[in-house]
Amino acid sequence: MSDKPLEKLMNPAVVGENSADTRRAANRRLFREMVKDETEEGPLNLSRRRALVRFARRLAIQSAEAKLIIRGVEFERGFVPAETVLELMRGDTPQRSAPKDLEAGFRIGFYVLLTLLYCLLIRWVIGLIF
Repeated sequence: MSDKPLEKLMNPAVVGENSADTRRAANRRLFREMVKDETEEGPLNLSRRRALVRFARRLAIQSAEAKLIIRGVEFERGFVPAETVLELMRGDTPQRSAPKDLEAGFRIGFYVLLTLLYCLLIRWVIGLIF
């Protein structure tokens, strides 16, 4: 019996592009199982989530993809509220709040600038006297 068919399967040059795809898929499955094991006790805290994303980079998984995998596993476990999922599916993600009253911000900035100029003027006058 010849070992040639086995050597062909093990040689990545013979397998072609599918070997990289297969490796990536295996890394994703491995990472998903790791996240499942980590979420057995409950939802992940921020430090543990960051550690998993850092480890995913070692497996050649991009951080955005790793975060999606983590979020998917949390959803499967029931840690993500249904309202959040519906908002994400609709695209109704809350925008970062912009300042509502720009006039008040400009007024505060103006007063800070005026105070600094006043302090510089006082220092200049005191410098002339002494």
